[in-house]
Amino acid sequence: PADLAARVKLLWHLADVALQNADTRIAENVMLHAQSLAEAYAAQSPDDVARLLQQAEIESWLGYIQGELGRPAAQVLDRFRAAIVSYRAIVELQPDDPEARNALASAVNNHGAALSNLGRWQEALPVLREAVQLRRDAAAVAPNSVLAKFTAELAATLGWLSSAEEAMFDLSAAVAARKEAVALLRDLVQRHPDNRIFQADLAVALRFEAGLHEMEGQPGLALSLIH
Repeated sequence: PADLAARVKLLWHLADVALQNADTRIAENVMLHAQSLAEAYAAQSPDDVARLLQQAEIESWLGYIQGELGRPAAQVLDRFRAAIVSYRAIVELQPDDPEARNALASAVNNHGAALSNLGRWQEALPVLREAVQLRRDAAAVAPNSVLAKFTAELAATLGWLSSAEEAMFDLSAAVAARKEAVALLRDLVQRHPDNRIFQADLAVALRFEAGLHEMEGQPGLALSLIH
């Protein structure tokens, strides 16, 4: 088992190097090999959180890589669904761990985002709504050391949800989700005034909210947000 774990880590490192060199196809091949080994490794001890986490992270990365390579949608979505299964198992084993809850939220968010990118908005909506709730649950019990990170990720997932609601012609729901994201980001910027990432995220969220108000026929409100 120790040798198997070492091989998985080595393959993961090689895939990371390939990605840094923009060799996405090589990264895919290496990660596919790592995934098969990680799956076998996890099967040896189904209640081992570290093994489940490794398997879940590899599946998530494979979903991203195969999406970038334009692999069939079913193949890409299956990767994200497999990651969700592993993360749910981790949460069942560690129900009080906010990091585990947030990792599950990220996996569900990735699935919803992948569906959105495929234009499958109706399927994406319930997935993204679940992701938002999971994000909220994780943030509610997050220690201060990760609260800002969890809050920013909640805002990002609300952004995905807002876009899906807009695509399904529910403008009021889209505005509500975007407003919540903006409020969260405003608070983060106020609490962390030197964080450029939070500032940039807030600017983007405000532009999206302005666009929604423009669609509502409120150009004055939209303009005030742009300013």
